[in-house]
Amino acid sequence: MKRHNNLYPRIYATDNLRLAHFNARKGKAHYAEVKMVNKDPERYLLQIHDMLESKTYETSKYDVFTKFDGKKRT
Repeated sequence: MKRHNNLYPRIYATDNLRLAHFNARKGKAHYAEVKMVNKDPERYLLQIHDMLESKTYETSKYDVFTKFDGKKRT
């Protein structure tokens, strides 16, 4: 396996965050959250950048539910 050193700063680089935002919003332009971020993307990307740089970013909790489609799935 190839090892990549100093990769984390490249993850939160502004250009990388812009590209990630562009890719994530594809096909979702009608969502209210996407419209909100698209009004001022630099503000939101800067917030994400700062949280990633200071290592304070936390993901949200998962919603666990049961789905029945012939089988019981959680």
